[in-house]
Amino acid sequence: MAHVFLYGTLMRGHAAHRALGLPTALAYVGDACIAGRVYRVADYPGLRLGSGEAWGELFRIVDPAVLARMDAYEDCDPDTAGGPEYARRLVQVPGHAVQA
Repeated sequence: MAHVFLYGTLMRGHAAHRALGLPTALAYVGDACIAGRVYRVADYPGLRLGSGEAWGELFRIVDPAVLARMDAYEDCDPDTAGGPEYARRLVQVPGHAVQA
């Protein structure tokens, strides 16, 4: 995985972006939109892939160790299918010719 698509509290300008060291671990590519819908889960955002437009930001991964930090923040286990609330998925990012 060479890129990540971020939405919600992991985007630039949010405290979590800085706290996780994302400004140095990721290189901003640009705003991006994927097929899906961002919705509110309690006091934080969620994303459901599918129909609609989910806007966020695309980044190139500079330091691959950042994925483990983001997984810990999101309470995500990339090896568990369907178990955690958040899961990392590879999706096509239209307009950028990459998967993230």
